[in-house]
Amino acid sequence: MNRIDSRQLFSILLLSGAWSMICLPQLYGGGQLLGVAAAFGVQVFLCLPLFRKSASRTAEVLRYKWLGWAFVVFFLLWGGRSLLLLHRAVPPQLLQNPGHLTAAILLLLTCLYTGTAGLKATARCAPLMLVLLGISAAVLIVGAWKRMDAGRLTLRGDGFREGFSAYAALSGELPAAWVLLRRCKEKAGKAIGGYLLGKLLLCLLLLVLCMTAGGRLTAEADYPVFTLTMLSQPLQGQRADALYILAFVMLCVMHLTLLTGVTAHLLEQMYPKIRAAAAWALTVMLLLACMLPENCLAASAALVPVLLLAAPVTAAVQKLQRRAAA
Repeated sequence: MNRIDSRQLFSILLLSGAWSMICLPQLYGGGQLLGVAAAFGVQVFLCLPLFRKSASRTAEVLRYKWLGWAFVVFFLLWGGRSLLLLHRAVPPQLLQNPGHLTAAILLLLTCLYTGTAGLKATARCAPLMLVLLGISAAVLIVGAWKRMDAGRLTLRGDGFREGFSAYAALSGELPAAWVLLRRCKEKAGKAIGGYLLGKLLLCLLLLVLCMTAGGRLTAEADYPVFTLTMLSQPLQGQRADALYILAFVMLCVMHLTLLTGVTAHLLEQMYPKIRAAAAWALTVMLLLACMLPENCLAASAALVPVLLLAAPVTAAVQKLQRRAAA
């Protein structure tokens, strides 16, 4: 994995996080806004070690196999969760046609190709894909504008716990940030801070649109954002479904490419003679998605705070050991 700049790091993390965000279920209550804000504060606290100037040196502890394998196991479980979410979300919502299985296979082959090509190639395309995400968000807002009712927006109501847990689960990119940190040329902390803020703003935007424009329809939907895209059509003579589907597919490719890319990088770092690491990683993710129950895969989110703190704690322990030895 070659070096990437801060702009590419920001784009990769935000695009990957955006895909998980639009697959969120049950965006219904004003209380979720407070839950999201609370979860954001917790994530910022856990990411404080990533903002230090010495963070890139701290990330060098990932060369230890026990810590590297902890990250690999998490990325494989998170990838299995993402594939299971893809299987459940896409067929009934976006690809309502007999060829959805073929489309899913082509999507996986695309992820395999991009993962094999390495994150550097994907990083070059990430800023352009971020522009597509911005255009899609603008079209979504324009289309939903005429349906918005500010009276539905209130901070009262249930949903704090659901909002907190849902947003806290949108943190699979943070352990990947530790891996990418070693390859970012400069201003990595600024890129990670921008990613956290951008993800928060995007989540709040989707929550507000679902509450004010979707109302009861999105509250009762399994995947509210997909229902919102069906309601948000800015042009009377031309639907925007193609744009939304294109954005979803590109975000999915970016998300899975990030997971397979960092997994392959860690495996190649620990075992230099290994070949086709990205292909093996994607294959294991598929097997995990098929074999493990959903609750087990979703529980992998609990590993995020452990992994975020594992690298700085290990580095601190090594520093104390060196001082003691001296």
